[in-house]
Order: sequence, then C-alpha cells, then structure tokens
Amino acid sequence: MAIGARAHIVVIPDSIVSKRISAVEMARRLRRAGHRVTLLGPGGDYDKIDGSDYVRFDLKLKRPDACIVGKLPLPALGKLRSWTATYADRHHRRNAIVKAVDIEAYRELLKELSPDLLLIDIEAHSYIIPAINLQIPIALFSVFYNFFKSSEAPPLHTSVIPGRGWRGRRLAISWLWLRFIIWKWLRYQAESFRYCGVDQLSLLKDYARQSGVRWQDQLDCYQWLIPFVYRRLPMLVLNPVEMEFTSNPPASTAYVGPMICTNRNQLPFLPDQGPIPLELKSLLETHRRATRTRRLVYCGFGSFFGGDDTEFLKKVIAASAGRKWDMVIGLGDRIKPETLGPLPANVTCLCFAPQMELLSTADAAVIHGGMTTVYECIHHSVPMVVYPFTTNDQHGTAARVAKFGLGIVGSRSDDNFTTIRNRIERILDDETIQKQVVRMGRNLARYDQENTVAEVVNQLISQKGEVTGINCGHNPSVS
Repeated sequence: MAIGARAHIVVIPDSIVSKRISAVEMARRLRRAGHRVTLLGPGGDYDKIDGSDYVRFDLKLKRPDACIVGKLPLPALGKLRSWTATYADRHHRRNAIVKAVDIEAYRELLKELSPDLLLIDIEAHSYIIPAINLQIPIALFSVFYNFFKSSEAPPLHTSVIPGRGWRGRRLAISWLWLRFIIWKWLRYQAESFRYCGVDQLSLLKDYARQSGVRWQDQLDCYQWLIPFVYRRLPMLVLNPVEMEFTSNPPASTAYVGPMICTNRNQLPFLPDQGPIPLELKSLLETHRRATRTRRLVYCGFGSFFGGDDTEFLKKVIAASAGRKWDMVIGLGDRIKPETLGPLPANVTCLCFAPQMELLSTADAAVIHGGMTTVYECIHHSVPMVVYPFTTNDQHGTAARVAKFGLGIVGSRSDDNFTTIRNRIERILDDETIQKQVVRMGRNLARYDQENTVAEVVNQLISQKGEVTGINCGHNPSVS
C-alpha cells in the first residue's frame, strides 16, 4: 500500500479512562489522515463517537477470587495444607481459565475485519498475544515514558532527575534499576505463592503457550512495566520526545506526541458532569476580563486513584485563604465538598470540575502529575505545582516537569500550608517557568499540526509492520 493511501486500522484501547481518551484522539487523527478506523474492545460506548466503527468484544482472563488463599506471611497450618493442594492443581486451573477465553473467535474476528494494521494498548495483553501469529501487522501504543533499563532514565516510579545530585548520576540510576529488578523478581515469587500458581504472570505465560506464542522469544519480564513488555513489536509512544530523559530509545520506538482531546467532556464513557454552575461561570467571566486584578489557580488530583486527600486538600485550602488568587478545586468525585469544612471566600470546591474550561483561563495549577492533566496544562500554557501520589509513573512525570522547567514538585507528606502557598506564589510570578511552558506547548502542538502519529502509521503500513527505522519525533529540546 502506498503511503497516504486509505488504510483500515483497528485500535484496541485499554480499560483505563485516561488511556481510552488518548486512543479516541489517536483514532481521530488517523481518520483526519484519510484512514478508516475501527475501535475494538469490551466497552466504552465507542459506537456513539462519530467517525469510527466500533466492535464490542470482551477478551478478559477472569481469575476467580478462590485462587487467593491469604496474604503473606505464611498462613496457619490448615490454610497451608489447602494452599499445597491448590498449588499442585495450578496447571489445570490455569488451563481452565485460558480455555474460557474464546481466542479463536477473536482471531476469526480480526481476519474478518482484515485491517492493514492493528494498534493495541501495550497493557491489553489478552488482545495482543493471540494476534501475534496472525498475518496482520501489529504495533503497540503506550502512554508511558521510557520504561526500558537505561542509565540515562530512572525507573518511572522514582522522582530522580538525571544530572541532579548524586542520585542523578548514571551509577546511581543503574543501582535504582538493579534494585527494582530484584524487587520485581521477588514480587513474582510472592504473587505466585499468594495466588497458588495462578498469578498474572503465570497465567499470561500459559495464555501465550495456548495461543501458539513462544513467550520466551516475545516477552521481557525485567523492564519497568508489570508484568512484561514485548521484545519484537514496534511501539508508538503517546508522549513528546522533548520531555524524555533518554537520548537513545529503542529503534522500534516512535514518539508521536500526546493525544490531547480538547472536547473530552463530550466522550460517552466519561461521567456526565452536568452544566457548569452559575457561580463558576461568573468567576470564569471575571477572570477572562482584561482588567482583572486577581489570579486563578486550578487544583485537581484526578478521579482514578481512590485515596483520601482530605487532609492534604485542607492544607491547600489553608494555603489559599485570603491570598491574591481565587482557587477552584475539582475533587474527582472521590471526596465530598462538605468533608473539607468551611471554605474561604476565594476557594470553590466541586465534585467534578470542567478541567479544560478552567485551564483555558487559569494562571497556575496544583495537580497530581497524571499525564493527561500535565499535557492539558501545557496545552493551555499553565505552569504547575505537582504533588504526585506514591504510585505508578506520576513521580517520573513530575521529575520531567521539574527537569524541563514547566513547574515545581512538592511533597504531600512534608509540605505544610506555608510551603504550598510559597510554591503557588512562585509559579504565579516566575516568568522563566511561564516561558518554558509556552515553548513546550509549541512543541506539543507540532505533533498535532504535522499529524506525526499518522506519519508513523503510514510508515508501519508500508513496511508491513517491520520494527526497524520507525524512530522519529522532534528534536529533544524546548528551545
């Protein structure tokens, strides 16, 4: 197929909402390039999204709770006997779980759809593995920064910034990777014990075997992603290379920029937030006037993580009381506004906040470091104070915000309300940070303007899914 010709591309997203948003935006950009796109997956009301075909197909390995016999340390003697008997039967139980998944029906569906390229989220393992041996080109897409071992790029769960302090030295970063790999191996052993041999890794290895895939050739268990990554499949990274630490990513990796969905509030799989409250409308109109005398700060920590932010939010509210800015806090429906007590006159709390609407007017943002929110801040030229949760890749994202001068990073446990106040005042007044955010915003915009994702997809289609020579992206600088 000639580059630029209309192709049929099947996109299979993961179930996490932020990743589905990115997949929908990627599908839109591919359609803009003239391609036909089919979204395939277990749900999400994709059929209500204009322009894409949708095929609902659930392909999930369902591990019963009965597989879990208790948490470490070792259970009592009776439980230990039960565990021994259950573990001895692990092969039969894994086989039964895999057999319950209709692999052949999925393969027949893919053959019927006959795509020119399969684009699958890198964590959608149950969809990736059975497709490997089909004569259909496959590429994976990922929302994560570099997760391959590198002395230039620390593991994504750490806040280490290369080149800063002794922890940022190559030897120290290599030690972090070694420690993480040892932890990962120990975790595999603990999970195998806890789930009686029907842990995620063992189950997926059996799934690969029954799919006719030699997992030893395809899967790499000792990179950052849990449980593994794929050795031989090309990957589209939905991030800008300008915010990457490593200067030497794998040759089969292409940085195609973030998928910023500017009208995501209209997506059918997101909760209906209803109309913008009149009080908030009035506040936004006031801040949009050229003669305004106060600043606007948005605060939001997402809706994905279920932790209790009450005490930390109280510190943020105390930091804003009586200051020169108005603050709007979006609680992500994780906390009820009334639990925060009486609010200062310049603070508004909402169960759901219209994030894109607020960022289009905000002067600064206090956020958790989720990549969707970070990119939306950059898109609207809003500098950030980042308070990451102690989970997943948020510390790695926060480290990049700090490294490239897009904001500053705080500590949820160590910062008191005075420290938080000082951090907010700094990013409101620091022109250097504000200029860096604007520069990075221009870099991000070019990925959309040049439709880099469509360019890489065209290369993959023309190369029949070959993994070499697809590495592309803008020059890694913010100048």
